[in-house]
Amino acid sequence: MSINQIALKFVYEGKLINRENSEEIVKQFGHNSGDALYNKYIRYSSDANRKGAPHPLTPRKLQNKIDLLESVIKLVSTDSQTKIKEEVLGLKRIQENEFN
Repeated sequence: MSINQIALKFVYEGKLINRENSEEIVKQFGHNSGDALYNKYIRYSSDANRKGAPHPLTPRKLQNKIDLLESVIKLVSTDSQTKIKEEVLGLKRIQENEFN
């Protein structure tokens, strides 16, 4: 699991990552940088950073964002999956409107 996926998993499951616990959490997943995990968690805690189009908007960046969110679906509880699926649909609408 990548640091991005770990951060998103915690965001979607409503679990807190802070500077105090980030080192412990990241090591549980085989990574070393608690700071990187904390920074990604803060970034993805913002709805706009998860659901909004990347800047600059390119087909590749948008597809990468969709792929990342879709990769997290199987990593979270069933209850948390609905929110991710809704956010992916929103990004796919942006993709359709901008590039098709």
